[in-house]
Amino acid sequence: MTPPATTTEPGEAAPATDAPALAGLIGEYRYRGGRQSATKSIEAVVNEMSALVRSIARKRLTEANRIPSKLSIAQTGDEVTVTIDGRAYTASLGGAAKSVKDANGEASRMRFQLRGAALYQLLDAADGDRTNVYTRRDDGGIDMAVRITSKRLPSDVRYKLSFKPAQ
Repeated sequence: MTPPATTTEPGEAAPATDAPALAGLIGEYRYRGGRQSATKSIEAVVNEMSALVRSIARKRLTEANRIPSKLSIAQTGDEVTVTIDGRAYTASLGGAAKSVKDANGEASRMRFQLRGAALYQLLDAADGDRTNVYTRRDDGGIDMAVRITSKRLPSDVRYKLSFKPAQ
């Protein structure tokens, strides 16, 4: 059996198989929609909780899930940077988790993974975990699907935000 043909010269690094999928996400974006999705998801989870903690839970979840007005995705080498409203999160694609602070100042371990055409931003914190999944839309924008899990919540908070290219 013959080995598969390559497009690189000897001594050159092979192109990353993830490059085309990630390249489709790179850019600067502005918020387009999805606020109602976030609000409904937070309300659904809060309504499953005891009446004694609902207002506190609603406040904390709303603060932790502010709707960003700007979002950008960039890549330099194997490092990916997602910037949300001016706060940059940088880590190696597929690399080890890195210590970061979220918009509320809470410490998390963050890493990026590429699964198919989707960029996963995984944040693990003491109080719970957050996963942001960025996917390209046909109109040139991107969607950001969010999932919040915590042992303190009766179910996951899930919603999707849409962003259009910034121009």
